[in-house]
Amino acid sequence: MTSFGVVDPDYIKVYGIKLLAGRDFSWKSSAGDSPKFILNETAARKIGWTPQEAVGKPFGFNPDPIKGEVIGVLSDFNFQSLRSEVEPLVLEQGNDVEMLSVKMSQYQPAATLAYIEKTWQKMFPNSPIEYDFLDKNLDALYKSELKLGVLFTLFSFLSIIIACMGLYGLSLYSAERRTKEVGVRKVLGASVTGMVILLSKEFAKWVLVANLIAWPAAYFLMNKWLLNFAYRIDITPWMFLIAGIIAFAIAMLTTSFHAIRAATSNPVKSLKYE
Repeated sequence: MTSFGVVDPDYIKVYGIKLLAGRDFSWKSSAGDSPKFILNETAARKIGWTPQEAVGKPFGFNPDPIKGEVIGVLSDFNFQSLRSEVEPLVLEQGNDVEMLSVKMSQYQPAATLAYIEKTWQKMFPNSPIEYDFLDKNLDALYKSELKLGVLFTLFSFLSIIIACMGLYGLSLYSAERRTKEVGVRKVLGASVTGMVILLSKEFAKWVLVANLIAWPAAYFLMNKWLLNFAYRIDITPWMFLIAGIIAFAIAMLTTSFHAIRAATSNPVKSLKYE
């Protein structure tokens, strides 16, 4: 499928599109000149031309019977959602356009819009102006992804809080259950560091097991979601490794409070604990 557009000579400048070869459209062209076309890189490649080879070649866009000339080749850019690959694009210079693109400064947008509306009414008093913003249209393309991102962030935060509360309760229960054991080990010469490692080791083991279960599931789900996009990142092992390290650090910070308190307590009181 090939997309076709009729544009004026300022179109490429306004959108900041890069020319790979050839030249831009010109306001000096007259009505009697043959049609001038600019292709994107994909269109030239589909035909079998390099950007440099395409310049100067005769070209006619079906079903348009009028033949013209390729005067330039654009660098590929996404004019649709990133779910789709860049399609072949053909631009022709012309005055019969249905839409105007206006590049606005970020300063005083309200005053700029008011000026545009006033100028439009002077030029086309019988045609009401309808306008939209490109950034909003782009946001609409990825509205579902933005909502999904917010939901994932919210539920991830809630999951971490709930998990930390559970680990905090389990570490408190474990420390109290092993109070006398801690007292005996300290009397026999166990160090505080050794006691903290002993009390935290059982939680570290289950955190590791949880990560080993979560990594394949996360890879499968994320890879399936990314397949919806023609252009996507690759899922690499270091992403899971960093997530595992963060999960392990949060778990150890949550459980270490009770482990340190138990390890530094008076062994006499620990032996008397009921």
